[in-house]
Amino acid sequence: MNQTVAQLEKFKDSMIEAVKYYWHLEDADEYEPYALNKILSAEEYKTNRHMLLLFYMKYNQRIPDLFDKNRELIDLLNYLFDEIQLESEAIKEIKEELYPVMDALEIKNMKLEVIYVQPELPEILTHSHILTEVRKGEQRIDQGDYAGAITSSKTLVESVIKELLIKFEPENKEKIDNYDLLKLYKNLRKHLNMEKVDTKSGVENEESLAAKKFEESLNRILSGFNNVIQGLAEIRNLSGDSHLPTVKASRHHAVMAVNSSITICNFLFHTYKYQQEAKQKVR
Repeated sequence: MNQTVAQLEKFKDSMIEAVKYYWHLEDADEYEPYALNKILSAEEYKTNRHMLLLFYMKYNQRIPDLFDKNRELIDLLNYLFDEIQLESEAIKEIKEELYPVMDALEIKNMKLEVIYVQPELPEILTHSHILTEVRKGEQRIDQGDYAGAITSSKTLVESVIKELLIKFEPENKEKIDNYDLLKLYKNLRKHLNMEKVDTKSGVENEESLAAKKFEESLNRILSGFNNVIQGLAEIRNLSGDSHLPTVKASRHHAVMAVNSSITICNFLFHTYKYQQEAKQKVR
């Protein structure tokens, strides 16, 4: 049995155990993510699902609803419970979808591997490190790898935000590692004083009105950052290279994603740097 088949065999057994656990709950309130995670972790499900998608894509086969519609393990369990209802039929469905793939891989002695590429940002984050990662995204565009450039852009933004947030909350590193992109950004925004700027002013003169107008404009830009962050996460899910793309990205889409990541990472890094330098002056 080759390595990939052995991994899928283990994946099959873990999914069956997860089904048994979920079906034997007397009430939905009894569901404990930690207990399910011990049977089959969300990361293990994600890795094996992506490996299966690679197989279907390589041989131009239809992706079964079981994996096409369910990006998360809990979604798959809910899908089986709602659509199939019987525990025995749910287990049968899992076997029927996985056995043909395992047989094909075994006969061809073929190996599938999912590799997640993360920017290797050092403990001391510098602007040059960010620019190095940006250039990688630009190189992917030059090579025609638009899906890869989009994935790289989202991953860069996520990594920079995570690195900065950990500097403010080192005690929460494990929790931060599990935050999605929007939650990472929301938490960092508080530390960088990027919440909505107060535009109230007691004195109305030309200088104060100009300052008020400037603050209002800043608020609009910062508000737009929320949309950009969300957009990067969504476009990566739809057209990135971490799984079978739903939509094929074009060059101008990739350029927009890379440029957006440059703008956001530059602003966040220099805002952080400005605040740290200001603290040093006060001391």
